[in-house]
Order: sequence, then C-alpha cells, then structure tokens
Amino acid sequence: MTVNDLDLNEIYSYADNLKWQLEERIEIIRGHIFKMSSPNFAHQAIVGELHLKTWQFPCQ
Repeated sequence: MTVNDLDLNEIYSYADNLKWQLEERIEIIRGHIFKMSSPNFAHQAIVGELHLKTWQFPCQ
C-alpha cells in the first residue's frame, strides 16, 4: 500500500495509521496526511551537535 492509494482529502486518525502498512513515512496533522522526507545533512549535523552538547551536560 502507498500514500497514493489513500484519499488525501479525507480526515484520518492515528488508529487509521496503525491499520495501514505503508511503504512511505507519513505523519498525520489534524487529520491530514503529510509525506515525511528523509532528514538532510544539515538537519543531521545540527541534531548531532545538540546530542553532543546534552550528553556532556552533567546530570544532578
């Protein structure tokens, strides 16, 4: 099943998403389906830096 098999004008819920076995990654925002793209290099670099900074922060 792909996102193209779904009616993009329909309102869906998280329960609907659990029933589907989609090939693409999606998210449902206020009932509407949006395709999720893969994170790009800049996104991964920023998240990596944030992870490093928080990992070094001492827990008390």
